Amino acid sequence: TADVIIANSVLELVPNLPDFVEGLWQLLKDDGIAVIEVPYARDMVEYCRFDGIIHVHLNWFSLASLDCLFHNQGLVIFDIEHLDFFRGGTLRLFASKSTSKPLAMRSMLREETQCHVAPALQELEMLRGKRRGLPISGGHAQFQDADQ
Repeated sequence: TADVIIANSVLELVPNLPDFVEGLWQLLKDDGIAVIEVPYARDMVEYCRFDGIIHVHLNWFSLASLDCLFHNQGLVIFDIEHLDFFRGGTLRLFASKSTSKPLAMRSMLREETQCHVAPALQELEMLRGKRRGLPISGGHAQFQDADQ
């Protein structure tokens, strides 16, 4: 088991996200931390940074989709860093087996949900799900309430 797992620029390449995140859960110690960095779809849409789209990326992420994905596999995102200056905008998230979601995380989820690009983010999730034959109502295409 691991104290820390670091995966920068990995999650967007993974074809089976739930399986990968479940593997993180299995590998982490009870007090272990996973540090993950992914491209942030909100920045891509909001700032028209479509030049970062490359053929090897299978996934694009909003904080809401990441929160749902990790929650469904038993992990909690307990901290988040928005790095808008790197690779067109990325999110660095810190996840653990903890059960509480801090105020800063809930606040950023609420902000993302209320932003003017939220419908576009949801459309990206739906298109991604349709392209890969995933159910839109389940998996990481489903959005959770920001207060959970």
